[in-house]
Amino acid sequence: AVLVHGASGGVGFASARLAVELGCKVWGTCSHANTETLRSAGVIPLDYTAADFERVIEDASLDLVMDAVGGDDYYTRSLPLLRRGGRYVTAVGPVR
Repeated sequence: AVLVHGASGGVGFASARLAVELGCKVWGTCSHANTETLRSAGVIPLDYTAADFERVIEDASLDLVMDAVGGDDYYTRSLPLLRRGGRYVTAVGPVR
């Protein structure tokens, strides 16, 4: 299972589509305007303006978080969602 932050942007969308094509269950954070785009690509959209993503995804259930947004906020909020051995990857720079 994969979570992609910024899933409606270029890097995030490519990452999400790749994970879907590989057979993963994929959630993607996006604005409300982009929820249908993600849904049509096989991604479960998480509107970051409407709800906290960590309330939707079960703790310790993700294999990968791909962060195309960056920032310590997404990092700290995403870590509890990773299973043991899961990976957090960012495309935008250092985290802590």
